[in-house]
Amino acid sequence: PQDSICIMPSSKWDGKKWPVSHYVEFCEKYPLFPVILGAASDLESLELINELRARKIAHFSGVGKWNLIETAA
Repeated sequence: PQDSICIMPSSKWDGKKWPVSHYVEFCEKYPLFPVILGAASDLESLELINELRARKIAHFSGVGKWNLIETAA
């Protein structure tokens, strides 16, 4: 099985956000399976998923699927 990494690009504080393009570059560079997290309304998470699809980078979308407690588990 491939190692995975959880990515949650959204934040309500702008100073804590990293550009989506940086996440895409990270996913292209490192051999980790990205699991994208966030609420269904998180625009950055949705943008990242679209970019990964466009670049045919395998990933799993957990966006809108789990609450904070479930994500932590």
